[in-house]
Amino acid sequence: MEREQSGRREAMAELEAVQGRAAEAERQLAAMERELRPLAQQSSSLTTELEQERSRREEAERRLAEVEQRQLELQGQIGQATALNAELEEQSSRLKAELEATQAKLASAEAASGAASS
Repeated sequence: MEREQSGRREAMAELEAVQGRAAEAERQLAAMERELRPLAQQSSSLTTELEQERSRREEAERRLAEVEQRQLELQGQIGQATALNAELEEQSSRLKAELEATQAKLASAEAASGAASS
């Protein structure tokens, strides 16, 4: 009987020790959860912020591509305008030369006409 009681006391002592360790583990787990909760919230906030930054970056990249495309279009238009301007300057020079030649012929004809009438 004494053996039974001794075995029982040992089992009870072991049970109390296991319960004590379990209670300590639960306290440590609760403490860790309290420590991790703000980190999880911070992680969630940072993830949201990162997603917003990615979205802003993608929008900026899209707008940059549009601006670069528009710049290429404008450069093409500038090239066309430059070529047209050169062509117009050439035509203007040619027309000025023709006008000067016509004015010279007219002056010559007027001089000849004036000389013939005198």
